[in-house]
Amino acid sequence: MKDVLSNLIIFMSIAVIIPIIVILINFKYIKSFSTSRVFALYSIADLISWFFSIVLAMSGNQNIIVANVFTIVEFTLVSLFFVEILKLKKKRAYVTLICFLSLFFIFGVFISNNDLHTNLSSTVISIIFISLSVIYFSKLMREQKIDNLLSYQNFWFNTGILVYFSGSIFIMIFSNYFFTLSIDAQKILWLLHSIINLICYVIFAIGFYKCKPKAIY
Repeated sequence: MKDVLSNLIIFMSIAVIIPIIVILINFKYIKSFSTSRVFALYSIADLISWFFSIVLAMSGNQNIIVANVFTIVEFTLVSLFFVEILKLKKKRAYVTLICFLSLFFIFGVFISNNDLHTNLSSTVISIIFISLSVIYFSKLMREQKIDNLLSYQNFWFNTGILVYFSGSIFIMIFSNYFFTLSIDAQKILWLLHSIINLICYVIFAIGFYKCKPKAIY
């Protein structure tokens, strides 16, 4: 049972390369859209984080430092994505706020550096991005400027964000409880996390594929 769960988790974690493959195939169009460029950087950062986490884990070292660094990068890039799609006025002020909040999370994660604060930071980030994602969907429905949502790359990126952080917040809230259970129970939790990641990687890949200069929205 343990070996099966471990192999499934490792196999499904490789799905991180799915959006990268689409980025390489469709790069000449992706670079034309500011939001897709931000998301491409996010996907690349995720791949780098995954690679170093695997290397550290295989060498028997703690990989929490990699997760902490990626949390900061993730928060910054996804925040910039929402600045773009929500067309926020006074973008300089919002970017400054993003930098300030990033420093806050850096201080909390690296100075405090404990599981409780890490989970708290991740939970707060999830709540922020779930809220912004719902606000953006509400904006799309209210304005009704997009006739074909399934051809609109930002619709897919935002959907992926909503799915990922909605699933992650559940895992973060109950992770400490699961860590008191058996190893198999913990692996089931991370298998669930891997399934959520797989779904999101496929959604992000669709978003990158939909980046077409002459697409009809």
